[in-house]
Amino acid sequence: MPPLTLTITDPTERLLVEHALAFARDLQSTATNALDGQVLRNAERFCLQQGREFLRTALTTVVQAQAEAVEKKGRRPESAPAVRDGTTKAATINKS
Repeated sequence: MPPLTLTITDPTERLLVEHALAFARDLQSTATNALDGQVLRNAERFCLQQGREFLRTALTTVVQAQAEAVEKKGRRPESAPAVRDGTTKAATINKS
């Protein structure tokens, strides 16, 4: 199989691609090293345990990156409530 070239655009993608590649290699190794009659059971166990960990890592990484981006930008401005049928007046200054 020819090599695949990927363009990674940020640290989150890099981390997840590296984890996915390690997951695939470890799954193959688990299946290869399983005893006869135990391949499916061992592979399923690996996928359940390590798959959850991979998903947890992915979720944590993405949410953390989003939180950091929001902190970097600052809070979003909140809208001011409008007054119905209200009039806008300039402040008056007493000159006494």
